[in-house]
Amino acid sequence: MTEHAASAPPASATPPLFELVSAGVRASGFPQGKGFVVRAGSHARAEATPSFAGHNYFALRSSLISEGRLAKTDHLGRLTYTQDVVFDSVSAAAAVTLGRAQSGQVAWKEQITGQSYGDWRAGKAPGPVFQGLNTEPTFEWPPFFKALARKLLEFHELERHPALIRLLRQAEISVGHDESEELAIIDPFTFFSLVLKHKTDSRVHELFTFIGDKLGISEPAPASLTGVPWSNPMNAWFFPYRSKRKPDDLPTLWALARQAVDGTLEGPTFERALDIQQVGLPKLTQGLFWLNPDAFLPLNGIVVPYLDELGVSGATEVKTLADYEQVLEQARDLSPDFPALSYAAWVAAQEEGEVILPTDGATPEVKFRAPPGVPLNQILYGPPGTGKTYSVIDEALKILEPSFASSHSEKNQREARKARYDELAAEGRVTFMTFHQSFGYEDFIEGLKPVMKSGALAYELEDGLFLRAVRQAGGAVGDEEAEGTLRAHVLIIDEINRGNVSKVFGELITLLEEGKRAGAAEALTVQLPLSKRRLSVPQSLYVIGTMNTADRSLTQMDAALRRRFTFSAVWPDPSLLPKALEVEGGTLNLQAFLGTLNERIEERLSRDQMIGHAYLLGVQPTLEQVAGALRHKILPLLEEYFFEDWNSIREVLGDDQKTEQADQFIHVSGTGDGTGQRRRYTYNEEAFGRLSAFQGVYIQP
Repeated sequence: MTEHAASAPPASATPPLFELVSAGVRASGFPQGKGFVVRAGSHARAEATPSFAGHNYFALRSSLISEGRLAKTDHLGRLTYTQDVVFDSVSAAAAVTLGRAQSGQVAWKEQITGQSYGDWRAGKAPGPVFQGLNTEPTFEWPPFFKALARKLLEFHELERHPALIRLLRQAEISVGHDESEELAIIDPFTFFSLVLKHKTDSRVHELFTFIGDKLGISEPAPASLTGVPWSNPMNAWFFPYRSKRKPDDLPTLWALARQAVDGTLEGPTFERALDIQQVGLPKLTQGLFWLNPDAFLPLNGIVVPYLDELGVSGATEVKTLADYEQVLEQARDLSPDFPALSYAAWVAAQEEGEVILPTDGATPEVKFRAPPGVPLNQILYGPPGTGKTYSVIDEALKILEPSFASSHSEKNQREARKARYDELAAEGRVTFMTFHQSFGYEDFIEGLKPVMKSGALAYELEDGLFLRAVRQAGGAVGDEEAEGTLRAHVLIIDEINRGNVSKVFGELITLLEEGKRAGAAEALTVQLPLSKRRLSVPQSLYVIGTMNTADRSLTQMDAALRRRFTFSAVWPDPSLLPKALEVEGGTLNLQAFLGTLNERIEERLSRDQMIGHAYLLGVQPTLEQVAGALRHKILPLLEEYFFEDWNSIREVLGDDQKTEQADQFIHVSGTGDGTGQRRRYTYNEEAFGRLSAFQGVYIQP
């Protein structure tokens, strides 16, 4: 947040003055460019609230006080601005002045008319342009949504949660089970999400009409939901199952909901909510938008690319409330009408995929369009430690958000890619699993699972991870109706070669073929043997597997699997390591060290058993760190690869060529020639502390 002293603008360009009045504090200011100027002589509250200490603007306030630009006065309860101060946003000006989180859009009032800053700005800003629509859309839903959000706050006590859950069930809304128990807790975000998973204006209108009548809400339920983003029906809750739930998850969501309704968020609450399992930035900001569409904007996969195209920076890098507020301030320059902005983003998405513009005024759906050149089924294979799981993230982004992946493809943008992947995973766009020897059909497709009902043991049919992924991709199972249009979903299977493919996939292996997917000319449907439900696999479901060739080579892979997947090799890349690692006593060339090890392994075994660069990537520049990687990561692999053929391991390490015995990592004693002296091999711990021992791997005498 930048701030500096500034003089008032010339009279010919003077904007209206705004005032902030609160409990003995009176401040005045005016907008300047994209910032806001608080005038000299304005008051500020002397004491900040305890929760403000965790806010990003707290440091800015402290800096102004230490520099004397906010100074003590004779009045014990307030400070005074000693000069004009320019803030980068109107909310920063309000928060610093009041010593607490505060929306400047609401707090600052025009001096003459009393109009809020947000309303004044709305009257000046141009609205978004809706390409391809004959008439300007109208947005009738915000009054009802805001009234419902405020009403839900009355149910914040834990003992009142069941009443909201009963109301949803009375409306014939499926709320789900909390593992083996009935759902007994809820929050306002989840309440909205469970309604909005139904994805048609007519159905949601019926639900909101019923709910509004039961709760006594005077605002009429909206018949049109133009601009409302739907929830993900497979990930509707804003909290995880009970076994993974933290004690403060629900209190945090209720606190954030109250702050959202009031239009003023607090940094610690917002950032704690972001950390809740099942919640990511797109989902959380979408929930804030439902509760208060005038104050908040969803940063989802539709809105973010639209903002980026229009020059709004930082929307993909939000980690704190201050980051989010900066994006909101920039978005308001485009249009302070956030429902209109959200809808404009959906319409603009025609450039990425075809937008289906419905006739009933609903939020348009983006028709699925396969990214060109990306296989539906692929396996990344290679030796351990080559970064296959690391690469999966980039492959998933190429499928889910190709424009983002393309614009963030540099090595130094890895953190942004990982953050976006995590958000998409929290949205339910990614399913991740790891195969193992006990992983079976019932885990992957469907099976009977024990549950407790009324104190008695019973068995229920439970869908496996694959069927859930089918629904996430917009497909359907059995006679159920698909939840909506297709959307790309990535199913990641780590260590795919460790599972029994025939046992796990069963009859579904054929359905994975591109030509056998739903909608293809040769599409197939199978009947699941246990539930008798019919299933086809949608074109929008992508499967990415990883496999270690050290465990099993490609030639040993199940033939049916090999025919249906494309394979991409991920080999060790020594160039990613430092060429000159400065350690105690000299320089170690890690590139040559790893490259030489792998050359010798490939000569004696095959390239499938080479050592991945990840084992040495990121080691600290100390000999102790490098020795630890060799001793505890690389050598155990070599022992496994060579079945404790210690002579071969010594050759890989170059010990057989080292003239100094102290530099040999493995010492050999005894002749092993039948004279009774059995050959013994022992690790030479001294060598792990000698730079020359490591250099001797790639520098031969």
